[in-house]
Amino acid sequence: KVVNGQLLNLVDNKWVVVGDVVENPTEKQFDHTFEVEVDGKHLPLSFNKDENVFNVADRFIKNHKLNSNYRDDIVAFINKNFKKNGEYFIYEGLNLEGIQKNICTFEGSEIIIENLKNPSHKNSEVVEEILLKMFGQIQKGQRFVILDCFKFFVAKYYSFDFSFLLDLDIFGQKEALAFTRLLVNLYFEPPIDLEVFHSKIKYFVDNGYIDEKTRDNYEKNRQIRKK
Repeated sequence: KVVNGQLLNLVDNKWVVVGDVVENPTEKQFDHTFEVEVDGKHLPLSFNKDENVFNVADRFIKNHKLNSNYRDDIVAFINKNFKKNGEYFIYEGLNLEGIQKNICTFEGSEIIIENLKNPSHKNSEVVEEILLKMFGQIQKGQRFVILDCFKFFVAKYYSFDFSFLLDLDIFGQKEALAFTRLLVNLYFEPPIDLEVFHSKIKYFVDNGYIDEKTRDNYEKNRQIRKK
C-alpha cells in the first residue's frame, strides 16, 4: 500500500517501507512510478495499471540491466501491491491430501507438497520443472492433479511458461474441469493469449464437462479481461 508517498509491504504482520512513490521524470506518463532498492541502488519502476505485469518486469530488468532472476519478484510484488483483483474470481483452495496421495510416488513430490503448504514464488523455476516432468509421466485422464497444482500456484503469483497448454489434449471430465479452472486464474494476468482456448471451453460446456459455476467464473474473468 502507499502511505504519505511511501510504498509499504506487509512483512511478518508489520508494514515495512520498501520504496518511495516519485514523480515520473520522463516525458511519458505512467499510472504508477516508484523507486525500489535493488542491490543498494534506488531504481524507478514505472507502469500503467492495464499493462501486462510480465512485460513491466521485463522492461524494468532491461532498462536497468538487471539479472533476469529478479523477474518473478517484480511480478509478484506488483500483483500484490498494485493489481486490483477484487473483480476477478480466483480459485485459491485445493485438496492437499488428495494431491499428496496422487503424486507421492513421483520424483520431486516432496518439493511440490512443501510449496503447496508454504508457497514462495521464488521457487517458480524448480516447481515448474518438477510439475512438467510429472505431467509427462502421469496417465492421461489423471493429469487434473497437476493442473490443480498449477492453478493453485498461479493464485500465489508463481510465474510459469504455459505454452505447453497450446498443444494439450484434454482427456475426461476431471481434466476438463481442472483445465478450465486454471484458465480462470490465468485470466487475471494472462501469460499467453487465452482466447485460443475458447472453442475448447465451449466444447466442454456443450458436452457437460464443466459445471455452471465454473463456466460462469470463466466467462466473468474472460469478459473483464476483454474490457
